[in-house]
Amino acid sequence: MDISGKKFRQLGLFNTRLPRQTYFGAIPESVVVSKDGTHLYVADAGSDAVAVFNTKLLTHGRKSPVAPLGFVPTEWIPMALATSGDKLYIATGKGIGTGPNNFPPAGANGIKNRRLRMSFTYIGQLLHGSMASIKLNEIDQQLPQ
Repeated sequence: MDISGKKFRQLGLFNTRLPRQTYFGAIPESVVVSKDGTHLYVADAGSDAVAVFNTKLLTHGRKSPVAPLGFVPTEWIPMALATSGDKLYIATGKGIGTGPNNFPPAGANGIKNRRLRMSFTYIGQLLHGSMASIKLNEIDQQLPQ
């Protein structure tokens, strides 16, 4: 989108699908642009990865979507991105997955926390998100891999 003028104008599209992916699966959740404006990072929850794009490839009149330069693998369900200084920060919704449903039964000896003494387990107690950071120059160096 071009927001520098008096009205929005679509310049083109970015394709967040994995190579050879033809059906659904790419679920873009969040985007962030590098400080110098040359890279676009897209948190792709369907692929558990961050798609990396060269924004200079998006030109007026381009007919086909811009393909990613590559992907940065993440933990489960990347939901938010931010850049600060020379780092990209990635927040995930489930991190490495859900925890076991093995909380002690109600009234177990030594359990002082009321939350852990319940006779059932709430799903919110099983999910653990994560926060990761990676240096932007490392992304550029390792992206071909």
